[in-house]
Amino acid sequence: MKPEGTESGPAPGTISPSPSQGSNNDQATTEQLLQNTETNLTGIKRQFSKDEEVMVSQIKDWVGKSRQAIKDNDLARARTLANKAHELCDELMKRH
Repeated sequence: MKPEGTESGPAPGTISPSPSQGSNNDQATTEQLLQNTETNLTGIKRQFSKDEEVMVSQIKDWVGKSRQAIKDNDLARARTLANKAHELCDELMKRH
């Protein structure tokens, strides 16, 4: 029996979640966000104005940079770029 108050952490041999499990989830979430953005973008079936063409170009640029950041294992940057692309695509979709 251990003296009271000496249990400060997990018992030896206890397996704790690895940091990569969270990273894999972040990567999967980011990939899903990128796929949704690309699907939404290709689903817009109307003529774009010049300003909207600039938005489309920016969205595609951020998607590409996000995918590169994933390859570089920079998941925080990948997520930020994916969010920017998704938000801009949402804005584009709201325009009529």
